[in-house]
Amino acid sequence: MYYYKLIFLQLIFSFTNGYHTKLSNGNIYDISTQKTGIQDNSTESIEKIKINIKVYYETHCPASVTFFRTQLRPVVEKLGSYLDVHLIPYGHARTLKVRGRYHFRCQHGPEECYGNKLHACAVDALQNNTRAVMFNACLMQFSGYRSENNNAFILSMCGYILNLPINGISECINSERSSLLLKGYGEETRLLRPKYVPYVIIEDPAYGQFQLANDLKATVCRILHQVPPPCSRI
Repeated sequence: MYYYKLIFLQLIFSFTNGYHTKLSNGNIYDISTQKTGIQDNSTESIEKIKINIKVYYETHCPASVTFFRTQLRPVVEKLGSYLDVHLIPYGHARTLKVRGRYHFRCQHGPEECYGNKLHACAVDALQNNTRAVMFNACLMQFSGYRSENNNAFILSMCGYILNLPINGISECINSERSSLLLKGYGEETRLLRPKYVPYVIIEDPAYGQFQLANDLKATVCRILHQVPPPCSRI
């Protein structure tokens, strides 16, 4: 435990240096209408231009971790007000039912199954897609430090860094609800049957997987009709 305490400040420093989103009272500030150039003060104008994105992934997949770190997190950080991101943390797992309870086999072992459940619980408990992306990106940022003994530590640390409540997430991961949530994501994933992860679906079918996975920001900016300031700095 002393080891985790020693790296705690170092991790917070390195992680928060990569974050520019302001946090206050547990809320992630959306890009304001003034900053985006939208003059209408109503939220309806923002809702109309939101781009729907689905991300199918698994938590210990190196490609998924890289996508969260280099593409998804920065885009949500800068353009979160324009996006409605749905996370589907299942990947190439399998769902088994044994004696009335659900169990899972994951491509990268039991730790990935736990990570998938943890991400599912975060989406469920936070009830905010932007917060869920930022929180789960934090969990994935520290994937190299994860082990059976320090998952709770990483969970607490990400809650602390982002000033987000973790009680609901902790209750979920320690209950059967986490398995039910992951089962649901498994059913959704099987309907698509992605050959690889991360697999990204965006509302405009003109963009291929390579472009979505390697330059998500440019893709989002091309789809937006009213170009916000972050898009002008591509």
